[in-house]
Amino acid sequence: MQRASTTARAAGSGAVLLPLLVFVSVSVLPGASGGGDAVSSHGGRKTVGFGGEARGVARYLNKGANVEAASPPRSTPAPAPPVAGSPAQFRGQARLPRFAAPRRYDLRIRPDLVACTFAGSVVVTVAVSAPTRFLVLNAADLSVDRASIRFRDLAPKEVEFFEDDEILVLGFSNELPLGEGVFSMKFNGTLNDQMRGFYRSKYQYKGKMMNMAVTQFESVDARRCFPCWDEPSFKIAITVAHELAHQWFGNLVTMEWWTHLWLNEGFATWMSNLAVDSFFPQWNIWTQFLDDTTAGLKLDSLEESHPIEVEIHHASEVDEIFDAISYDKGASVIRMLQNYLGAERFQKALASYIRKFAYSNAKTEDLWAVLEEKSGEPVKNLMTTWTKQQGYPVINAKLKGNYLELEQAQFLLDGSSGPGMWIVPITAGCGSYATQKKFLLKGRSDRMDVRDIASQCGIEEKGGNFWIKLNINQTGFYRVQYDDKLAAALQNALQAKKLSVMDKIGIVEDSHALSMACKQTLTSLLRLLYAYREEADYSVLSHINTVSLSVAKISVDATPGLVGDIKQLLIKLLLPPAVLSVLLSVCYDLSSVFPTLPHDSVLALFFRKLGWDPKKSESHLDALLRPVLLVALVKLGHDKTIDEGVRRFGIFVHDRNTSLLPPDTRKAAYLAAMQNVTSSYRSAYNDLLKVYRESDEAEEKGRVLSTLCYCKDKNIVLESLNLLFTNEVRSQDAYYVLQGLGIETRETAWLWLKSNWDHITKKYSDTQEGGFIRYVVTLFSSNEKAAEFSRFFASRKKPEFERTLKQSLENVQINARWIQGIRSESRLAQTVQELLHRP
Repeated sequence: MQRASTTARAAGSGAVLLPLLVFVSVSVLPGASGGGDAVSSHGGRKTVGFGGEARGVARYLNKGANVEAASPPRSTPAPAPPVAGSPAQFRGQARLPRFAAPRRYDLRIRPDLVACTFAGSVVVTVAVSAPTRFLVLNAADLSVDRASIRFRDLAPKEVEFFEDDEILVLGFSNELPLGEGVFSMKFNGTLNDQMRGFYRSKYQYKGKMMNMAVTQFESVDARRCFPCWDEPSFKIAITVAHELAHQWFGNLVTMEWWTHLWLNEGFATWMSNLAVDSFFPQWNIWTQFLDDTTAGLKLDSLEESHPIEVEIHHASEVDEIFDAISYDKGASVIRMLQNYLGAERFQKALASYIRKFAYSNAKTEDLWAVLEEKSGEPVKNLMTTWTKQQGYPVINAKLKGNYLELEQAQFLLDGSSGPGMWIVPITAGCGSYATQKKFLLKGRSDRMDVRDIASQCGIEEKGGNFWIKLNINQTGFYRVQYDDKLAAALQNALQAKKLSVMDKIGIVEDSHALSMACKQTLTSLLRLLYAYREEADYSVLSHINTVSLSVAKISVDATPGLVGDIKQLLIKLLLPPAVLSVLLSVCYDLSSVFPTLPHDSVLALFFRKLGWDPKKSESHLDALLRPVLLVALVKLGHDKTIDEGVRRFGIFVHDRNTSLLPPDTRKAAYLAAMQNVTSSYRSAYNDLLKVYRESDEAEEKGRVLSTLCYCKDKNIVLESLNLLFTNEVRSQDAYYVLQGLGIETRETAWLWLKSNWDHITKKYSDTQEGGFIRYVVTLFSSNEKAAEFSRFFASRKKPEFERTLKQSLENVQINARWIQGIRSESRLAQTVQELLHRP
């Protein structure tokens, strides 16, 4: 890409805004980045471009060919330098060392277009993968505020610039903890006249020469704008790929009106995943995308959801549709359409759409018309059912002979059947992923001939490999409910490890939703969860964890006499009992405790992977799994986990640099410490407040805030909530405090909300008020409470949070109905005891 000239001519109007603040949030490294982006002195939005993904998206849309996969980054780090030694050991090296790599950047830059200088701050999530006491990154022509540098609350004792190598070396007193941590610093620079990095240019405006700031990062000049790992091999890319996709979906082709917002956000979300998957298939990005699909399915199963296309009559209504429907459902239905049409046919049709509407505006109908013309498929009729009506179907599947009988109905979590009907692209596999069948369900019901894939299924009557799975790899935006025979076969396939990670996630998420809607019993959900007992995949376990905590929460109100046993069962499901001893650091000598334990068993895998302490050989996903499971064990009330968390917290209070409590496990320890806090025994609470007040780390402050209300003492909860009216908590951090609220003190929280509503509306914005409503109201699960909430807010509604209020009230009513369904299950207690006592 050509650099902008140092003198440029621009047209337009607007006031001069000095200084201008730039904020960029990306999950990618700037190496191999493009240039020529500009910030002019009469206003504008700065977006930093990154070349690799941009070229990938461009090839996809413009050349009639699929995106080519780039060479993956080095999977094996280069040998790490010794922990000891001086910063000088990194001089003269051709490449940065690989013991630490960035995961996400949050960058703020304030240019002064009069003085031609800029000041900035950068916050980087950094993954440390090998033992080191150093961080080494690129910087050139910048001055760094040494006092501002922090990594995991640690200040470096050595800060060395090596100008010839354009590197900044930070040396810390001790070896850095393995895993992810947050690195931050402030810096200053000059808007140079060399057309490199962040530089100055001029343009003529109304006869006057004006300054503007321009970026040119390719190939190694991002380091002149902010300190960074400025090499191509350090890329991640999902967030920046999303923003790059807006060059085509939003800039080159712009939505005609806010009603078509999803053409920007849904397509950008889908395209960012497609581009990243093409460059880095080993990341399994579509598995992570299921988190987005799950969020969309959850929101869209409410009566108070909205279609992908919402008629917007006033700009003030726009904020409420920037939600999981526009982004996540939008991206999910595009993925479903691409899977139905086929990748190559879809790509070529989409490229035609971009060419036809380049530099103009488009509506959703324009997109369907081009896709239908180029593919020969009934795209308009199919996709209109997904974008113009809210909701989605549940597909009921029954096997009869050689046919799979299918029937659709709108799925709603309140258990009702809505009027919606969709044209549904069905995919099916039988006993194997080798051959799949596609089928378009156009009416309320139909049947699918499975004889052409039945040869893979094994013999149904004799068990074997027989199973049928619909919605293969969860490419469709719908749920599936199987008859008893098909459900049992899938459960066997789960236990036999025959299913893909994405299908494992889809099955448990569908079952959980069906249970909430009282379309399936909690008893059957618990039996299904038991089939995941030896699951080792982080992505699957994350969903199992979420479902388990949901079951534990509803059990408090539904079956108070059984809730203790249900929590013990959930602990057993999350980790085999033997693994708990390792997690609690009771004993690491496997041979003395389990002399017959096979080395290749799932138990042995867990033993090698987990514990409170990071392992040098563990993967990034293992590091992510540890805090998820530890927090779950604390929330489920496992005494030994809580005791160990309290012990480590006590050590941390007196030694903030202790290796016994790195940042990723602190939340579990903080929650454990809060378990025993009372008004008369509040030392742990005071300690946490001290940690909060003394920390300069935003991540650490948020971590503490999210635990302060996790307490059974109402006075402590009130004290924590009242912090929201002080200057100690930033308004944007209020949600941290609210998300820590629990069922035990929900009445206290509701009374506080009512008493302080006027205060809240004065201090917080209209959209933030919706967060207060959501976090407090959804703690309840009775129709009586829903009516009380409705009466209170009847005279206090605002357009900015009206949809949030309605959705929150609906969630309360859904839980009330779920509770009634659970109470009617005659075999629940027996099933819990049976599963608890299984070996």
